[in-house]
Amino acid sequence: MTKFLFLSTLYLSLINLSFSQYKHPLIENVEIELEHHGVKKNVLDGAKLKCSKTLTGPDETRFRVYFSAKFYDFSTKKTLDFNNISVVDVDNKIRYRPDGVIQYGFSNGLFADKIELIENEDPFIRYSQNGIENFDFYSKALVANLNEKYRYRLKPEAFKSNNLKLTFSFPIFKTQKDSGSFKIYWKDKVIGEFKIKDGVPVQ
Repeated sequence: MTKFLFLSTLYLSLINLSFSQYKHPLIENVEIELEHHGVKKNVLDGAKLKCSKTLTGPDETRFRVYFSAKFYDFSTKKTLDFNNISVVDVDNKIRYRPDGVIQYGFSNGLFADKIELIENEDPFIRYSQNGIENFDFYSKALVANLNEKYRYRLKPEAFKSNNLKLTFSFPIFKTQKDSGSFKIYWKDKVIGEFKIKDGVPVQ
């Protein structure tokens, strides 16, 4: 239990942040080059998350699917709102919010905004797709009050790099041997695709 709490704190540290102001310009469009994808296997790497897709829904353990990509046009410092990134499970018609992003030694945190979030301030909600169900994950395992569920979203970060590589994770699979075809979206635009079969990335 101690190890689980430590990993949750490390991987999903809660950060209070206002989304209304940015010190550096907010990037409007991104171009990526997909490098790796797969299913997280290692518990120390945060392989799974206990959550639900609605506030009142039952909790279930989800294994994290990830992709790593090179992001272009960060030669000057710009703010990236990670909530503009989503992944759509093409076969099951479900769209997922990222629950983590890593850049080498940098690990982005989540913050709990409960249900008071103004919906039109959240890109994940703003760019919902017709006929596609949103998996906007909720959890009570990541905060001190384990009797209350919270909705989470990633905080924006500013980057300046000629070689910006980020790894995003999503609580998608019910087992580590699941399969799926996925499209990566920036807002409402497809910027990448990948497949996983029986837990193994398809190249």
